[in-house]
Amino acid sequence: MSEPVTDRRMAENQVVFRGFNEELLKWQDQFKNLAAEEGQSLKEFDADMPLYFYCECSDENCQKRIKISPNAYTKIHKVKDTFTIICGHEVIKIEDVTNKESEYCVVTKHFHPPQSADKLNPTKVDNK
Repeated sequence: MSEPVTDRRMAENQVVFRGFNEELLKWQDQFKNLAAEEGQSLKEFDADMPLYFYCECSDENCQKRIKISPNAYTKIHKVKDTFTIICGHEVIKIEDVTNKESEYCVVTKHFHPPQSADKLNPTKVDNK
């Protein structure tokens, strides 16, 4: 029998998924910069065009993707206690749904989660 997942671990899982999504944003910026250096414009990487980000829910096995624009994603995450998830993936004992959109929900933690996954204990996340 496996041990129950703690509230803290659920929040840490969400920080890990947010880290994956932040890497997607960095790649987008790198593509834009490379194109600019070559004198090209990458309109297909418009910050208002929806991309598919990972669901930032607390389930480490979640494989769902959220359709959201980089601009909307960045605006939501200016508040570090917020995460974008598939509606219905919220865990009421650790977070409240603070905004519902057609493609996703925004949740706010009841406590401050770690700001990055750098100092978390490494665990294997198998999303297969």
